Amino acid sequence: MVKTINDATKPKEECNQNSAVMLLSHIGKHTYHTIYNALQTTETMRNHMDQYFTSELRSQLKIVRRNMANSK
Repeated sequence: MVKTINDATKPKEECNQNSAVMLLSHIGKHTYHTIYNALQTTETMRNHMDQYFTSELRSQLKIVRRNMANSK
């Protein structure tokens, strides 16, 4: 991803016109996978909610918060 951003932000004389398209495509795919994984996790939690103890839910919440912080 860093290479794609670097390529897309080069000066105009060095920049390939397709680099902006590649950057947007990469960001779009990354966003899609992030949302897809969040929905899968939500679905799993909803289907198995009655099987979790409060401590396990708190642990999952910490993981989700950490992942959200890392994605910013």
